[in-house]
Amino acid sequence: MPRIFMNVWVILSVLAVLVLSILGGWWYWNNRGPQLDELVLTAFMNAELTSAYAQEVVTETDIEDRHIRVAGTYVLDDTNKHYSSLATTELALPDGTVHSFDLHTITIGDTMYTRVLSKSPALNLTVPASGEWKQFTTTAIPAEYREISTPRPPIDNLTLFKKNGEYLIIKDGRRDEERNGGRLARYTFNLSSLAFTETTGPVSMIAERVGVHGTVDVWVRESDKHIRYIRLANHPYTSETKITTSPLPPITAPSGALEE
Repeated sequence: MPRIFMNVWVILSVLAVLVLSILGGWWYWNNRGPQLDELVLTAFMNAELTSAYAQEVVTETDIEDRHIRVAGTYVLDDTNKHYSSLATTELALPDGTVHSFDLHTITIGDTMYTRVLSKSPALNLTVPASGEWKQFTTTAIPAEYREISTPRPPIDNLTLFKKNGEYLIIKDGRRDEERNGGRLARYTFNLSSLAFTETTGPVSMIAERVGVHGTVDVWVRESDKHIRYIRLANHPYTSETKITTSPLPPITAPSGALEE
């Protein structure tokens, strides 16, 4: 083959490879699915750095023919080891009756205060429900309180977004929405396999309820790049969380607590 034709053949081959590479790159870029953008990555970083915040959480689910609703406010101050958990649990029965109880726990350093208040004898609570404060240390929680009272609030949905979002896999990318008078960026996730390796703590509880097929929605405010709302869902389970970082409700020791 004459040299001139060989040179043309080489040039055409190189051009073909370049065209295919460009087309392949274009196809990949347009079919790669939703991505984590700078806003949500910064929100993950801010979640890791946030050590004091309040969460207003409303959780609902069905167990057989009973509907359970838990509405609570959980305040966490990791820097000072001050925590507060105040939740009302309602149990709705098929006959239309609703039974409820309030559980309030305060932790200041190594000292805990807990009280339970209920006027529903049908709940058969295993602890006194008169509303009197009980005082004990975090290292000596009475056996009857260990299932209901923890030093740190059991609900901490913001923890799910720490570790740079490694507990999550993005499902739907950014959508801008109006919520409570403000414009926020919304993202939807599934849980990653890492979330299911946790055996204790808030992430373990979330993984148990959301499962493989459930979703995690988060709303980020662009002005400060902080997570403001979280929604966990896996029918019939739903949990809505509102997060605030200031001003936080004060956490103080109650008066008249009885030592256990």
